[in-house]
Amino acid sequence: MSALLTVLTVSLAGGLGSVARVWLIRREENARAEGRLSSKFPWGMSIANTLSCFIFGVFTGGFADQAWAVPVLAGFCGGFSTIASVATTAISAAREKAWLRSTAILAAILALAVPAAYLGLLIGKALFL
Repeated sequence: MSALLTVLTVSLAGGLGSVARVWLIRREENARAEGRLSSKFPWGMSIANTLSCFIFGVFTGGFADQAWAVPVLAGFCGGFSTIASVATTAISAAREKAWLRSTAILAAILALAVPAAYLGLLIGKALFL
């Protein structure tokens, strides 16, 4: 893949990942506003980060040498997940003195994302064989 095509596909995939993350977060916010979700835990962000780690694991495990892996990994997963959102959400909760929620946000990203990445890695290796 040429450098220009790589830049274009990474940009497009990153845009799609960002839109998907915002869509998840907006669904969560709407559910909370409509009273269907009472928890202040950032479920949309957590789901996006966990799925991104899983996808990253799958591609790293089995498809990292494919030309289209770079747009998926750097583009889509880069746009779909964000450590900055995790950090700022945890800090916001701490500023509200919601220590349990702040700790839960940080613990959840490790408890969900790391196993998801590992599972994705195992699946990617199994698919590659």
